[in-house]
Amino acid sequence: MSISPPVSLHRFLKTTNRYSVREGEKLIRMGQVRVNDVVVDRPEARVDPAVDRIEVAGEVVDVPPVVTGPPEVWLLHKPVGIVCTRADEKGRQTIYDLLPADMGYVFSVGRLDLMSEGALLLTRDGDLARRLTEPRFEVTKTYRVKLRGHPSDQTLARLARGVEIEGVRTRPCRISVEKRGTTHTWTTWGLTEGKNRQIRRMCE
Repeated sequence: MSISPPVSLHRFLKTTNRYSVREGEKLIRMGQVRVNDVVVDRPEARVDPAVDRIEVAGEVVDVPPVVTGPPEVWLLHKPVGIVCTRADEKGRQTIYDLLPADMGYVFSVGRLDLMSEGALLLTRDGDLARRLTEPRFEVTKTYRVKLRGHPSDQTLARLARGVEIEGVRTRPCRISVEKRGTTHTWTTWGLTEGKNRQIRRMCE
């Protein structure tokens, strides 16, 4: 996916395949985005991604490369304690630290939070990453979730219908029970969206 300057700031953030337009606008209005070390709080502000230095929450946002030819996709197991950001302001190890130094620029297709582990897809194809992650394409991502205690079928059905997080209702999802242990319940979730720490926040 190529970017032709100038472009509105919130649209540029969307091309990185890390933020939806709504999420980008929210971050900008919260003062979390800086352009050339200056806070910009207008989503429609014009930027030149090839020249301007753009940061979100202290992390530099790279310009996605233009990809030609068939897409390449890699499968990576993300361990617990590793973050999915490209550069972490707290100095924690990232998934990009696990990759070969000569691998070049790749997108993480979706994200897993610090304390989650599992399969991640990596690709240089921004359009493919977008089609796999944007909710409007309704691609289901599957998570195996260990819950403390024994939530009732009614509770799980309520979660599956969607709950409100910071004023936005989550999309309906699929939740099934694998097994119930003495103190925990193993469940499988199927989501077509991926808000930050979504399953943990839904359960909270």
